[in-house]
Amino acid sequence: MAGIDSSKISPTNPFEKSGSTAGMLQAAIAELDPAQAARWRVATGGSLSVATMAELQGGEELSAAAQADLWAHDPEFVAEFQQQ
Repeated sequence: MAGIDSSKISPTNPFEKSGSTAGMLQAAIAELDPAQAARWRVATGGSLSVATMAELQGGEELSAAAQADLWAHDPEFVAEFQQQ
């Protein structure tokens, strides 16, 4: 990847790391494979917000914030969206 020193990359979940190299890897993964990015975010302790869960239970159309939260933390949501 352009701009990343390959000696700083390790075969671990980049969402467990911080810093500019980790940030670039996280952004690249989120763009190339958003479902994997969601799985890795959840693996590091990320989860849907209480507000998103409340919207899901409410049955109404989801807000943009709830959809973004699902995109970031629900690989099944991402897969379903990509299939459509």
